[in-house]
Amino acid sequence: MAAKIAKVKIKSIEEPETAAWLVADFTSNGDELQQMWTKEMKAEKLLDDQTPKEIRSESELMFNTYLECLRSGNYSAVVEYSKKLGEKTVFKLVGIMVYRRVLSRHIVIMSQGDIESATRSLLFFERIADHILALMTNATIEVREKLALKQAESILELSTPVLSIRDRLLVLPIIGILDSLRARQLTENLLHGVRENRARVVVIDITGVALVDSAVANHLILTIDAARLMGATVILTGISPEIARTMVALGVDLSKFNAMGDIRSGIEEAERILGYKLVLSKDEDEP
Repeated sequence: MAAKIAKVKIKSIEEPETAAWLVADFTSNGDELQQMWTKEMKAEKLLDDQTPKEIRSESELMFNTYLECLRSGNYSAVVEYSKKLGEKTVFKLVGIMVYRRVLSRHIVIMSQGDIESATRSLLFFERIADHILALMTNATIEVREKLALKQAESILELSTPVLSIRDRLLVLPIIGILDSLRARQLTENLLHGVRENRARVVVIDITGVALVDSAVANHLILTIDAARLMGATVILTGISPEIARTMVALGVDLSKFNAMGDIRSGIEEAERILGYKLVLSKDEDEP
């Protein structure tokens, strides 16, 4: 995990006159500099999915972030801007880098051939720009990691759907590898479903699970115990011979749940527990 974003103080502005000159110059040429940024971003096809309003807003935010760092002597503006990254982290990071290029080139042009002035101003600006870029990169990594984690959790949730097929009856089909992480997600989804649907019977089908290790088997039993504590009877269906042998070898207490051969049998047993009766209808024309 990337380090936390911190407020980093510029050690000291040894060149206060340079800082003041840069702020004044950037401010007076703000419109032109923002237009140059927009032109370069468009040339690299980085604004194709942005509306004019979004482009203008992002340009102003980035430009003002640079200005505030120069004006105040600290990076709190970068910290605040990093909180607005959202899902367009890469776009905003690239935008900051393009602004750095635009502003550095502008410093050289405005020095009007004064090598000493250009060097002093450019070195000062680049030092600050390095810190800005480092903080933005750090923030981008954090946001991307959070998004990746959120997406992984969403995938896990979608891979363990709790289905309400009748009043008070839930079915949880499990397909694929059932590791410890997914087993925990399964428990959370199931207990939430039991509470929301006031379920009395839950059918957990593991036909699509090829292998269950000791950790997952124990977690499955804990899930069944938790569901029972919430007033739901659990029926486990689709147990393969391999999984059955694993459970017996582990000494799993089989009295804690009903076991049926397939999901259809499990649903029929659940309906029986709930008091549903299957009545065959006859055609009125039949004797």
